[in-house]
Amino acid sequence: MELDLKTYFAMLWKRKWIIGLIVIVSSLAAWGISTVYVTPLYQATTKIVITKAADSPGAPALDINTMLLNVKLVDTYKELIVSPAIMEIVSKRYPELKLSAEQMLKKVKVISGKETTLFTIQARETSYEKASQLVNAVSETFKQQIQTIMKTDNIVILKEADSLNPPPVTPNIQFNTIIAFIVSLIVASGCFIASDLLSDTIKTEDDVMEHLKVPTLAVIAKLRRKELYKNKRKSFPSQVGEAKNVTVN
Repeated sequence: MELDLKTYFAMLWKRKWIIGLIVIVSSLAAWGISTVYVTPLYQATTKIVITKAADSPGAPALDINTMLLNVKLVDTYKELIVSPAIMEIVSKRYPELKLSAEQMLKKVKVISGKETTLFTIQARETSYEKASQLVNAVSETFKQQIQTIMKTDNIVILKEADSLNPPPVTPNIQFNTIIAFIVSLIVASGCFIASDLLSDTIKTEDDVMEHLKVPTLAVIAKLRRKELYKNKRKSFPSQVGEAKNVTVN
């Protein structure tokens, strides 16, 4: 196992500059695409809780049965919020949003935890101002329409979308760049290792022994261009009158 790891490391080390170039180019490409070509989206949220109906001022506090019923109502309310009926009303009441019911359905999402009467409405838009306007409009419309649809008034908006200007939720430039770095490193390394393992050429003395079953008698070293030029100058000393220096053998 140790020998194999050393072999793989040697394979990659020979091509470290190529692998490094591939990783750098891939990371820069991911950063550039995320920054320039991907439209940023902003997310705004409102929080809604189901409570006891407010139709009787002297109604007792919530008991366990009412709480369980409200928990079961969460799924129903979630479906109602993203129904075309609610979105059609929002589209008509808030023409400044310039969105149809179908467009709103693609931008609005409702999430909730398990065994809870609290749920969250999310909206994503190209600006935080548009997202907050959309999610507040949906929440307010739903609160009003639930009195007609379910004949009850047990919805409380705990938190509306504020007027802050947070950073966009997508694209995550840092995450995309890191993923591109890791994936390009793995893919480049894997391709080069596979190329070496599938190659049937003889490269080392061990390959000679493994494939030909004979020992290596001699090895011709690979010389760099610089070393070759240096050896050439040593082999052919300058003649008298051609240089001031004299080569001593």
